[in-house]
Formats: sequence, C-alpha cells, structure tokens
Amino acid sequence: MLDARVAHGRLFIPDDFLGLPRVAVLSHGAWQRVFSADPSIVGETITLSNMSVVVVGVLAESFRAPAELEGDQSDVFLPLDITLPELQQPNSYILEIVARLKPGISFSQAQEEMNALSVSLAEEFPDRYQDDDGSPAPISIISLQAALTGEIETPLLLLLGAVALLLAIACANVANLFLARGTDKVHEVGLRYAIGASRRRMMAQMITESMVISLTGGVLGVVIAVFGVRLFEALNPGGIPLAERIGIDLRVLGFALGISVLTGVLFGLAPALRAWRFDVNSALRDSSRRATGGRTRARLRNGLVVIEISMALVLLTTAGLLMNSFIRLQAVRSLRDLTVRGSR
Repeated sequence: MLDARVAHGRLFIPDDFLGLPRVAVLSHGAWQRVFSADPSIVGETITLSNMSVVVVGVLAESFRAPAELEGDQSDVFLPLDITLPELQQPNSYILEIVARLKPGISFSQAQEEMNALSVSLAEEFPDRYQDDDGSPAPISIISLQAALTGEIETPLLLLLGAVALLLAIACANVANLFLARGTDKVHEVGLRYAIGASRRRMMAQMITESMVISLTGGVLGVVIAVFGVRLFEALNPGGIPLAERIGIDLRVLGFALGISVLTGVLFGLAPALRAWRFDVNSALRDSSRRATGGRTRARLRNGLVVIEISMALVLLTTAGLLMNSFIRLQAVRSLRDLTVRGSR
C-alpha cells in the first residue's frame, strides 16, 4: 500500500505474521548507520530487546513510512502477530491504521461508511461503542496531509499568503523602476532611431536588458534564500512538520527562474512596445510635448505607488492575522498541556 520496495532481500510474506516475530526488515538509514551498508547482513541474525530475528530485507532509500513523514525515525520493521490476545479485544486501540481510498470513493463517502459502522457497533455492543450520552462512539478518518500539518496548516497558509503579497510588491517595484528607466531613455531611443537602428533591434534590446536585470535579481534572491534557510534551521522554531527537510531544491530553483523570466518579459514588454511604436519626431520636438508625456508617465508611476501602498497594508494586515493565529495556537496548546497534566 505504501509502495515499499527493497534494495536487498525481500519484504514480509503471509507466514511471517503468525507467531512471534522471527524476521525483520531494516530501513535504508539503519542499514547504512548501524551495519555500514553491508549487503551480507541479509540472512544474518540480530538481537532486538532480547529477541533474535533474522534480517530478510533492506528497504529502498526512497521508502518513507507514515511515522517518518511525521518526523519520527523508523529503523526496524517487524511483522505483527495477528493472533495476539491484545488484538482480539474490541476496546483495545493500540494501532494506527493507514489506508488508501478505493478508486471512485470520495473522502466523504468513506467517512459516511465509518459513521454507519459506528452506529451498527453501538447497537451490537452498547457497552463498548457508545459514549456517555448514549451516542455511537465516532470513528474518524483524516487525510495524511491533515495528520502531518495538524494545527499548523492555517498559520502556514497565512505565511504563504504574506510571502505572495511581498513578492507582488517586489514585482510592482520592479515595474515602477522599469517605467522610470524607460522614461529616462526616451531621448536615447530617439537618437538610435535617428542614426538607423531598427525597431526590432530596439525592442529586443529593451527585453534583453529587463531579462538580465530580473535574472540577476533572481540569483540574488536564491542566495538570500540559502542563508535564510540556514538561519531558519538555527532558530529552530519548532512545531512545523518535516522542518528538517526544508531546503533549496530543484523546485525552488525552477520557481525562481520562472518568476524571474516572467517578471523580465512582462515588465520589459511595456518599454519594448513603446520602442516599437516610437515616433522619432515626437521625441525630438519641443519640451512642452515632452512635459505632457512626462505628466502621463507620472500619473502611471503614481498609480503604481498607490497599488504598492495598498498591497503593503494588506500584507501588514495578513501579518497581524498570522501573529494572532500563532498566539492563539500557543494558548490552545498551553491549555491542552495543563488539562492533560491535571488529568494525570
């Protein structure tokens, strides 16, 4: 079900699940750390908690158990004896069940089936499957994503929104800078046209310049991100699932490249189109005509500034909501800890 594959040996077979564990399968990490990646360990006998078992396999490096996704370490896997008396007791909840939905069955349909099962169990065994108020004890299913993220999902989404807004503000700043730069180059473009430069060449030059600037910014952003991840690991905020796996990978580099190219093309396109439709005579006329164009471009820049300020206010509001969510989350956890300690 979890697509387990072995690098050496085999996985469990049905006969392994009868009686006390006689065999074991090692994780790839334990095989490397404890047994120095020796393939001859398959078939050897090791001792676990005063119990001798034979190593029959080593899992592939790509395999991840659900416990590992939640940050726990799984080194050795043993077959569970399905005839154990503890497993025959209806009120014994010692296992976490992991399952895949049947094709064509939605999450809500699966929960409805569990609800019907809880009702039938409550009717058949009321002393075991009924709550104090007489209602059926619920059987809840949750997705693996919900099990991993838990209460931290909402703050992470808020953080993602804050980052997206910050990125949008940075793009608006780049647009403003490109617009101002294009305004300053009006006279230069006019002179280039006057001495024989083609419109296609000028348009290509504008887009190339914007691409070089945006790609340079993307490279600097990746460098800052690398140091930011190291700072994040040093601060170790805690409570974030799989925080130890946060890093700069090909997906991050691909996103940085894509957003850099998109920014360069979009915000370099306006000066390039202006260069394509450029009128040499209008660029070399008297200052009054240039002053009129300057007022138009100034209104455009002022509009971008208004958008930037509006987005900054939204970002501040989102950051405040994020901080409020973290404070509430910490308060709920503290109250829960006090409740558990008090019950003990």
